[in-house]
Amino acid sequence: MNMKLNNFLSALLLLLVVSTNGFTQTINVNVDYSSVLRVSKFSAGMSLIDKTMYYDSPNSNPGAVASARNLMKNGLKFINTHIMAWGPGNPWPNPSSTEPTDWTSLDSNMSIIRFSGKTPVITLCEAPWWMKGRLEADGTTTLVTEANEWEPIAYESRVLDNKMTQWLKLVRRVAERYMVAPYNVRHFSVWNELKGYYNPITNSYDYNNSAGVASGSNAKHGFTYMYNLVYQEIRQVATEKGIALSSIKIGGPYPSLSIGSNANSMSHPSTVTGPWGVLDKRGLDAISYWLNNKLGGEFISLDGYNTTTFGSDNVDAFGMCDMFAAANNWIRAQNGGSTIPIWWTEWYVKRTGLPATNAAFNAVGAYAAIKQITSDVSVILLWGGTEDLSDTDPLLPPMWTSTSISGGGQALPWYNTYKKLGELFNAGKTLYTTSSSSTKVAAMATANTVLLVNKTNSSKSVKLNGGTTYTLAAYEVKFITTSPLFSTNDAPESNRSKLKLYPNPAINRVIFDAGREVIKEISIYNTQGVQVTQLQAGSKSRTEIRTNGWAAGSYTAVITTNVGTYQEKLIITPSR
Repeated sequence: MNMKLNNFLSALLLLLVVSTNGFTQTINVNVDYSSVLRVSKFSAGMSLIDKTMYYDSPNSNPGAVASARNLMKNGLKFINTHIMAWGPGNPWPNPSSTEPTDWTSLDSNMSIIRFSGKTPVITLCEAPWWMKGRLEADGTTTLVTEANEWEPIAYESRVLDNKMTQWLKLVRRVAERYMVAPYNVRHFSVWNELKGYYNPITNSYDYNNSAGVASGSNAKHGFTYMYNLVYQEIRQVATEKGIALSSIKIGGPYPSLSIGSNANSMSHPSTVTGPWGVLDKRGLDAISYWLNNKLGGEFISLDGYNTTTFGSDNVDAFGMCDMFAAANNWIRAQNGGSTIPIWWTEWYVKRTGLPATNAAFNAVGAYAAIKQITSDVSVILLWGGTEDLSDTDPLLPPMWTSTSISGGGQALPWYNTYKKLGELFNAGKTLYTTSSSSTKVAAMATANTVLLVNKTNSSKSVKLNGGTTYTLAAYEVKFITTSPLFSTNDAPESNRSKLKLYPNPAINRVIFDAGREVIKEISIYNTQGVQVTQLQAGSKSRTEIRTNGWAAGSYTAVITTNVGTYQEKLIITPSR
């Protein structure tokens, strides 16, 4: 009898295990349309970093380049180029020349940007070899030579203290050439990753306002000193050209933010920490000093990775992306940093520990973008967009296939995601508070779109706002249209009416007055997108809707008149 009982219990246990393994738990994602998270400031962009977008590059396939250029044209807002390196050559190669002499390659990059129709950005870096030197641990300066202009030392060097005049002349000539038609550049980022400003004596950056020692070939001035001179020079050129200074946007200091796994793994731990690790204090110090000592600045530029520099990653690739939000939030808490637009002029999202698939890469990129957009980023510039077939551990998801092969230049999953982020979660869109019952699925929402990201290698069932259930494949990124959930802030300026709603907040009734326009139809939706009522108004310019018995809260009224369709927010308060 006991043996039969044991057999029965074993069979029952087996059945329970099998049933449990086959059961897919539904994840609940909710969007609270009565709780505004913030208004997005995000714009999508990229940098031209090599010659993969050149038709005449020896390794390029013209058809693939044409396809990639078309994708770039349709998917981005900002495109950046450096004035030298990462594509362009030296515009002033001969120190005996009194002027820059070779604009060929920079003109090529600017032409690519121009014909894309996107907003151009110029990064004022690098500088010609004869202008630069590297500070050594003994206080001496090693000069860059023509022979090692493209060697590592060149990227570890700053402009020499006694060559600042020549550097500013180059900046002036760049501004004079490209601020006018046909290029019309208005955005400038100064330098790149504080290259050359590392001081081996202090084991930190020279980010100060010191002029250095201009009596000789020394590399001792501070970044902010150089930045302020460049800032003045660009604005002076704008004034001379009759260009409104309000249209000129200049940014810095462009540090690279490094992560340590813990405070003991690094020499300069900061107080900015999380499960992902600790930010290096030196980059933050550079930001803080620049914010308080710059002559002006219309955006702050920086870069960083979702991986550790000191130690090993504490969490998976998704968890490491939380650093981006921590950095943005830290900037917002600094003196001078509460409102300045945040630009990640280099932004790297690795798929460390994830499958080497485009789907996994796309998912971690989408999650990282959520962390950026919801923490007030203004611009992201991807470091290139072309797939590198030789790179087995890429720094970020590519947007299109290699342009070196026939049939290349085709969109990859990340291109479609990044493009949609730039279109559906762009500057001006209201972001609403979201919640997920599981950390395995992330969400972000506007009035019209919900973005869901499956952070796992298995399918997930997701119920949205207690209604429709969606199945997300492994690492799937899904954009769900939730229209017509509108908000006034999401309507284009030209489509916002002067229609009056009163009383608003309302208790038992609300009156719609369209003035000289004729109201044809009114539809009102609750925060779940459910239509509460619809009224065919005929040809009236003023009408009334009774709201007795409606639940207190926020509603969206969609009003169609003889002129257009408008969206207005309506608040219902409890009856007394």
